[in-house]
Amino acid sequence: MINDLNNLYKNNERFRAYVDRCAAQAKLPAQEILRRALTREVAKLYQAAETEEAKGFQSGSSTYAPMGECV
Repeated sequence: MINDLNNLYKNNERFRAYVDRCAAQAKLPAQEILRRALTREVAKLYQAAETEEAKGFQSGSSTYAPMGECV
């Protein structure tokens, strides 16, 4: 699972921004944030959004992005 999160972190700009924001707030490295259970749940939302976009459900100019709360 952590490899999936690392790949998502590398390849998904919005997920990377979420992780980096959480890391900055918690003053922890991004790898520590990627180990958290909440991050795994948020990653599922980002992956679902990617899947929908790949199927043609593009949001166009929508600003929606599942952000989740950093804890």
